[in-house]
Amino acid sequence: MSNTLTLPVAGREYVIPQPPARVGLAQVAAFTISRCRRQNIDPPAYAVERWQARYGTREHDMDEDALGPVAWERMQDELTMVDLKRAAAAAHIWIATGSERAALLILDPTRYLEQDGGEDEAPKASTSADAASTTPTPDSTSGTRSPSSTGTA
Repeated sequence: MSNTLTLPVAGREYVIPQPPARVGLAQVAAFTISRCRRQNIDPPAYAVERWQARYGTREHDMDEDALGPVAWERMQDELTMVDLKRAAAAAHIWIATGSERAALLILDPTRYLEQDGGEDEAPKASTSADAASTTPTPDSTSGTRSPSSTGTA
């Protein structure tokens, strides 16, 4: 993961720096909480505590934290609200996942998918029961073989 992310937004480029660790950990906690909620499971206590410590008092703004103070100030004057929120979401994804590509997909999914050959060329997980049944069983790591692999019962 690089120390900066360059976001192309509305014909301009903005360089987003890595945040301080405390901010990054709070951003990761927010991402974890969001993922857990989408899966209808309780988020881990550490994530709730980190989020609460940074954002629960409403003294800090997640979007401003994600973009950093310099880009945040500049973007408020140069972008529409929609573009500002999209840029903040992209920066948040970059901080939480470490993936520049994931961040850029937030800004323009079709452009960045086309650069990589599109969705159709991405590897896909098998959903076929037949494909799963042909996967060989690995040999034991203990140095012994299972009865089914030796042909004896």
